[in-house]
Amino acid sequence: MDRLNKYSGLTVFPLRTKVGTTVKGATRIPSRRKRALTSAIVLSTLIMSATLFLAHPFSVYGTTVTPGSLPSWNPAVSCTALLTTIEAVIGNQANSNGGATFGGGGFLPGIPNKRSTTPPCTVNGNATFVEIHGVKFPSSYTVEDCASYPNGNFCDTTFNVQDPNCANSDVYLCTIHLEIDQAWKSAGIAPGTPPVSSQLFNIQGFVYWDPNNNSHFADQWHSYSGWEIHPLTAWRLSSGSTTASFTYSPASPSTGSQVSFTATASGGTQPYSFSWNFGDGSTGTGSTATHAYSAAGSYTVVLTVKDSSSPQQTATSQQTLTVTSRPPPPLTASFTYSPSSPIAGQQVTFTASASGGTPPYSFAWNFGDGSTGIGATVSHTYGTAGTFTVTLTTNDKGSPQQSTNSQQSLTVASPPPPALTASFTYTPSNPNVGQTVSFAGSASGGTQPYSYSWTFGDGGTASGRSVTHSYQAAGSYNVVLTVTDAPGQTANSAQTVTVSNPPPPPLTASFSYAPASPLVGQQVTFTALATGGTAPYSFSWSFGDGSIGTGSSVSHVYSSPGTFNVILIVSDSGSPQQTANSQQSVTVSNPPPPPLTSSFSYSPTSPQVGQQVSFSGSASGGTSPYSFSWSFGDGTTGTGSSTTHTYSSAGTFNVILTVSDSGSPQQTSSSQNSITVTSPPPPPLTVSFAFSPSSPQTDQQVTFTASASSGTTPYSFSWTFGDGSSGTGSTVTHAYASAGTFTVVLTVKDSGSPQQTVTSQQSVTVTSPPPPPLSASFTFSPSSPNVGQSVSFAGSAFGGVSPYSYSWSFGDSGTGSGSSVSHTFQSNGAYTVVLTITDSSGQTATSSQTITVSSPLSASISYSPSSPTVLTPVTFTGSATGGTGPYTYSWDFGDGTTGTGSSVSHIYLLPGTYTVTLTVT
Repeated sequence: MDRLNKYSGLTVFPLRTKVGTTVKGATRIPSRRKRALTSAIVLSTLIMSATLFLAHPFSVYGTTVTPGSLPSWNPAVSCTALLTTIEAVIGNQANSNGGATFGGGGFLPGIPNKRSTTPPCTVNGNATFVEIHGVKFPSSYTVEDCASYPNGNFCDTTFNVQDPNCANSDVYLCTIHLEIDQAWKSAGIAPGTPPVSSQLFNIQGFVYWDPNNNSHFADQWHSYSGWEIHPLTAWRLSSGSTTASFTYSPASPSTGSQVSFTATASGGTQPYSFSWNFGDGSTGTGSTATHAYSAAGSYTVVLTVKDSSSPQQTATSQQTLTVTSRPPPPLTASFTYSPSSPIAGQQVTFTASASGGTPPYSFAWNFGDGSTGIGATVSHTYGTAGTFTVTLTTNDKGSPQQSTNSQQSLTVASPPPPALTASFTYTPSNPNVGQTVSFAGSASGGTQPYSYSWTFGDGGTASGRSVTHSYQAAGSYNVVLTVTDAPGQTANSAQTVTVSNPPPPPLTASFSYAPASPLVGQQVTFTALATGGTAPYSFSWSFGDGSIGTGSSVSHVYSSPGTFNVILIVSDSGSPQQTANSQQSVTVSNPPPPPLTSSFSYSPTSPQVGQQVSFSGSASGGTSPYSFSWSFGDGTTGTGSSTTHTYSSAGTFNVILTVSDSGSPQQTSSSQNSITVTSPPPPPLTVSFAFSPSSPQTDQQVTFTASASSGTTPYSFSWTFGDGSSGTGSTVTHAYASAGTFTVVLTVKDSGSPQQTVTSQQSVTVTSPPPPPLSASFTFSPSSPNVGQSVSFAGSAFGGVSPYSYSWSFGDSGTGSGSSVSHTFQSNGAYTVVLTITDSSGQTATSSQTITVSSPLSASISYSPSSPTVLTPVTFTGSATGGTGPYTYSWDFGDGTTGTGSSVSHIYLLPGTYTVTLTVT
């Protein structure tokens, strides 16, 4: 339970507390002798869970009231308050007996009854219920005008308040009289007496003009105006006016640099909003802001702060900020030159570059040899070798002007001697293999003496200006002369020397052919032979029948008999080229016919009794056409190249085909095959199988049933189940240990000879057992929640396939998701809460419960008389709402005694302040 600020001023208004909380009241019991002089007969301070609301200050003084609709702080007042000031109520002038003005009109006729607990909200169209902010309370109060009421004797508590910020120089025009009315005290709706405090207060109450006091021109009591706040209905601590200030950094910014602004606000009602005007047309928001000024000058920066009150307060703060121009960056300069290693007499180009400072720049050069130059790019030629210090002086156009030097050492070398060159001659210019070749070298440039070294391109080397060399093979050779001068400079000269072989011997040609007596249509191979001349050779043929050919070995077929003159022409590769001829006569005869051959095939290859067999004969060689005759081995015959025959009994039969040609002399050829004819076999064996259940699960027995037909019984059955297991028999069972798709193979063998074997296979899909059915449940806490109390729900899922998703319906149109959620019901009643769980396979389950939500238990205290005295019975009445009745009441009277019941009576023996505690369960 939170404790209010002890100056909250909310002292008598009924409060509602949560279940299990305690309502406390502090009661001061005066002695009989001091009863009439006590400044506060009953100070009832409730300690409760509440929030302190501070009214918003009002900063305009001496103006007519502006109508508004501020809520009343006292629940007993149904009017809405107008925000005004003391000056506006008084009117800044003494008023005559005719009545004062307030808000533009008088209250006469129709002066409110100051004792009424339900004053009018307006009189003659003018609002009477007002709110004034930031007033100063006195250090003491007066108790007077006492009267008896059915519930006891009650007095007015009177005092004056001041507006410390009043704009009027007459302090009395800034003071107004306030009264906490006796009738409001009797009704239990009056505020407590304000504490003595240096803080400012906000007040609410009804304006009342007392015509009996308007002649008190100098009377501070009524500010000589006759105006009062009577009754005072409530008071609160004032939060004060909103103030604003800011700092910035750096203190002396320059153009282009970021300036950081930091705002500070106080008073008013947080949170605040901050807006900036940087004085150069730019704006910003936020408690911190940055800004860069593009031009130098003085700028008035204005910060505007607005609070969150209603009406809203606005405060401003401004400062003048001077922005200076940013100084130019330091001037820097450098230069390059080319070539990087110059020689005497060679032009050198110098190129300057500069940055920083204020352009344009001027460049002056000192080349270190007494010469100078100007400009960003200059050229200079050094007349002698040496090392020179080149200095570049750069000036900018700034004010003040910046100047900088850059220098480098430059080394100038002496010119090198003329380049070394080499050359040579050789003779003879077209040497042959084994012939001596003379080489003569020469050199120029460089520095004498020279040395000469030779490489002849065939691995041979030599040294000396004039040398000889003999090549042992024909070819082209790259001869290189390398000349080296005295300081080591080298130069090369290379030439290609072509070495030829000596002239070849005379070219001769001959050829042979095979067979020596060729026949028409027979391939004849001709083979040439060449000697002398220069290889390689080229060969061309004329075969005497109009055909030609090339190559050292060729083949040719003559299509007619006769004698043919074959000529071979051979050419070598020499220069000049040599040619040689060779010719022979070739006699070609007609060939004899080829030997007659015969063969046959039959189908089917394994015929059965009564089955037609097709025979197909073929012949080659001899002289067509051919005649065909057959002997089928069972006493029957046939003719023709293709024939058929059916055997009537099983056995092995020798079939003979005899072929005769049409040649003279006639050729005959025989071909025979043994054919085995068998009795018809039994019909083909067929097998199949079924299994049950058709969709088995892991560890479930699957029954496999085989069936077989045809073939020769009895049958044998063997199984492979696709998981490494096997079995035998026409009916078997098997359980799979894991899920998957398995190929089951059944192999059946019959008892025939030859034996028949047939297989049958099927894919069996085994699945894991389905998960248990999905179910849902949930718990909630607390089990009997109150309105506005957070209820925690925890859902649980069983079965199904995780993960699960949870969705909630709380019965009041609220929803939620997640296994654990919380929800707050805003009104009492019975709500059906439904949890729906969906698993990853899409299965859903629901669980519902009815939850009863009650209003929170609250309690309040009243007692009578409101100003009790010692030895006088005080009646305490407790009341409770919310929760679930019936209620039990227990009391602690603050003097060590207790009581029970909703209404109890107690007598205090000593004067003092007692904290009365009521606990309702």
